[in-house]
Amino acid sequence: MYSNDALWGWHPSAKQLILQILSQLTGSSEGGVASHSEKILQGLEIEQDRKKRTIYQDWAQEKQNPDILLQTPPIPHGSRLLDCVQNKPDVNTPLLQLKRERLEEQGRNVYILPRVKVNSNATETFDLTSKVQEFLSSSKKVFLLLGDSGTGKSTFNRALEVDLWHRYGKADERIPLFVYLPSIEKLDRDLIGERLRKANFTEEQIRELKAHHEFVIICDGYDECQQTRNLYTSNQLNQPGEWRAQMVISCCTEYTSDRYKDLFQPTDRNSRESLDLFQEAFIAPFNKDQIHDYIDQYVISRESPWRTEDYRRALEQIPNLQDLVTNLFLLRLALDVLPQLLETNSEFSRVHITRIKLYDEFVAQG
Repeated sequence: MYSNDALWGWHPSAKQLILQILSQLTGSSEGGVASHSEKILQGLEIEQDRKKRTIYQDWAQEKQNPDILLQTPPIPHGSRLLDCVQNKPDVNTPLLQLKRERLEEQGRNVYILPRVKVNSNATETFDLTSKVQEFLSSSKKVFLLLGDSGTGKSTFNRALEVDLWHRYGKADERIPLFVYLPSIEKLDRDLIGERLRKANFTEEQIRELKAHHEFVIICDGYDECQQTRNLYTSNQLNQPGEWRAQMVISCCTEYTSDRYKDLFQPTDRNSRESLDLFQEAFIAPFNKDQIHDYIDQYVISRESPWRTEDYRRALEQIPNLQDLVTNLFLLRLALDVLPQLLETNSEFSRVHITRIKLYDEFVAQG
């Protein structure tokens, strides 16, 4: 066991325990056992592996405990020896790969933090990130994010996952998992398991995660998968023996009906409709400050022929353009195509820009 590092090595405390046991066996009444144990110890004294030799030398200088075989040794933190004995799968490698892939996406997209309303008719807006963090710190189970097409729901969801990966293992032990719902076949029965299989987790690793870990699942594109079932309920989340998870789920407002909450609101055994487990927010149109902030980030991150001042002047002088780009998709579209549509010395106040004109120029650029 001591020499077979491929199976259980890396933990000095485990190696030291084996040394203690070998030492005790040298005094065994069984001559063969004592002789063999002594030869192993003599071999370690001249071990070529410096780390092993150091551990042996440190042990040799310590006072031996004659009752070592009667004691319950401490279990090394994260012991791979124990994992091998219990046949536990190592889920750290695919988890770290999943985390690395997500963190590598950070910074690729210009991001603007959405403001949200508590209902579609409200006038007061709130910071979306603070609302979601408030939800994640509570006992609520489902956070529904509603917004018109192109308002930035998917962009926010991916940014949220990156933020939660930064927290994972530090302030939070829940595993964040982004799920693009249209890509999952059995989303009404095995949503989390199917997503993990797509990330190359084995069945044994999936069982280990289900038994010992909690998740924050970030479900994107409910309206795109033509689903009419409540995914929280159909996946039996947080029921005994099932996945333990909080769910953040996004959907276009165009897809919802008067009874849309039935598709998202959790239920439990004690209440038919558990309002205390559910929270929702509606993405509000971008205001002027948010648009200017996005322009600043866009110019810094790209080699645009226009400067920040050029974009701002166009938005201020072209009739109705600022009202048009309160939608994230159209704002990004406008910033991409305006330098091709207009010269910076143009008389912007005489220019007429429509949504169709932006689309056509975008398509023309390929």
